Amino acid sequence: IYLPYIDINKSDIIKDGIKSCKILGLDYKSIYKNTLTTYFPDKNGASTGKTGSDIERILAFHEIGVKDPGLYLKPWEELLEYALQSEENINS
Repeated sequence: IYLPYIDINKSDIIKDGIKSCKILGLDYKSIYKNTLTTYFPDKNGASTGKTGSDIERILAFHEIGVKDPGLYLKPWEELLEYALQSEENINS
């Protein structure tokens, strides 16, 4: 069994995805815009940015210094602020 992502974190997975897109001549923004991480998307596939999976994804994109091109109901800055606050609350 080949499990390439078993021992790396979410930000490393995203970096690998971006690298793979470059190799394949694809726009990573288009690819990631069409991926869904949220547990509770709306009817258009948009996320609130507040589920655990959303927060993990937002923080992973933030960690690599890239704005998540995913479909969200709120602006990136607001999503990031919520995710960072959530992480702080968990760690305190």
